[in-house]
Amino acid sequence: MKTKLISLILIVCTLKAYTQTKINMCGYQGYQTVESAEEFSAICDLYGTVSSGEQYEQALQKVEEILEKVGLFRNFEIEECQGINNALAATIPLSNGNLERYIIYDNSFFNKVTDATGTDWGLISILAHEVGHHLNGHTLKTGGSNHQTELQADEFSGFVLARMGCSLENAQAAISKLLPDQASSTHPAKKDRLTAVERGWNRGNGKIIEVKEIDEEIEIKIIEEKIDDIKIEELITAEQVIAKYIDVIGGQEKIKNIRTLETKVSTKSDMFNNELNFKYLTPTIYTLESRTDTFSSKQLNTNGKIYNKINNVWEELNITVTGQEPIPGYIVELNLLVNNTPLELIGIEKEENESYYVIKVPENKLFAKLEGTESKTIITNYRYYSVRTGLLHKESSVTLTKTKTKIETMTLEHEMESQNTIINKNYKEVNGVLFPFEKKTLFYMEFEGQTTKTEATITFQEIIVNPTFRKEDFIPY
Repeated sequence: MKTKLISLILIVCTLKAYTQTKINMCGYQGYQTVESAEEFSAICDLYGTVSSGEQYEQALQKVEEILEKVGLFRNFEIEECQGINNALAATIPLSNGNLERYIIYDNSFFNKVTDATGTDWGLISILAHEVGHHLNGHTLKTGGSNHQTELQADEFSGFVLARMGCSLENAQAAISKLLPDQASSTHPAKKDRLTAVERGWNRGNGKIIEVKEIDEEIEIKIIEEKIDDIKIEELITAEQVIAKYIDVIGGQEKIKNIRTLETKVSTKSDMFNNELNFKYLTPTIYTLESRTDTFSSKQLNTNGKIYNKINNVWEELNITVTGQEPIPGYIVELNLLVNNTPLELIGIEKEENESYYVIKVPENKLFAKLEGTESKTIITNYRYYSVRTGLLHKESSVTLTKTKTKIETMTLEHEMESQNTIINKNYKEVNGVLFPFEKKTLFYMEFEGQTTKTEATITFQEIIVNPTFRKEDFIPY
């Protein structure tokens, strides 16, 4: 968790704010684009309206049940919008420059779905489809909806409905009874969407994500260096490595049961020493208290909105970042499997007589724009898992940021490259799940010919699983 925060701080200190001229919305029955937030506000009066009522509460509860089944957390809002005859996933720029994710639905449309399918599973499948768009970052990408993103959302819908106990027939009912046979420019044909739902349903039907175990004899040969590194990817998949790690640290069900978390951390380096206390209501809603010998501070992160406590009052930092964000969850590996994230096993690395699987995770691409300054950041992530124990040994990320600033007739361009390496040590069990209680970090940065290196030791004094928090402590007013 400390690692995520360090990465976030580095990013938001580099990037400023991003504005979006169009709103791309992934609709269940079609793809829609409006020109601005103001136009969208005129359509369904989104701003200034708080959804309420029995049907809204039911929709909210269904979304929470969908997320609970995969151990993930909501990082978007839900709104009713009458007259659209659809359900949509959208990322919308607000008047203060921030971006907010929404699932927007029409109650009348949901009533039609229930009438056509005869059960609530039809509307649940549609909500799960829109959740899938957000969890996969589809509404953050340019170009909007396409066949690939719709099939990914359909597969997620089938997967999570299977885990909720829904039959395949009911998971496919909304598509079967409501959607046209032929493909459009943005949405696949009915048969292809039904196949995607079935593929997801089959994957989730066992209540756990099933991945074939790695052959022990193969791993023994890897340790003894009797297998050519080039042939590893033909014998073992990245998903098998990830699944082994999940099993070793406690298993899927115990990981999913982590709903709140508190960590008490001390950080020591040649530049600073401080004490940190993280309280996570969810992975994306948390407070951070930081103390040194000379000062103390408190920060609140609410789904990417950051507040600092100044003079006993929360003040929002005017920083917004958009791009491919991590899927919210306490254990990254479970999220990777749940969302069928494309992973690459790039080989075996030897270090101090230990062999490690090296997994490459898809790049994170982040964009920002404010007052004549544009920034583009690409983060490449690698994870190293012990062949012998299955535990995560090391995390490495390479970040490249390019910035353009226009000053009158001049354009200044800067490029900054950094690398952050984290070595995990001293795993201990907390509520049936193994956590590393010590991390060694090495941060390396090059900027305008200058090199900066910082080493630090992060020690977890205490990790508390599922502590009881007051929700009002995570609201900045």
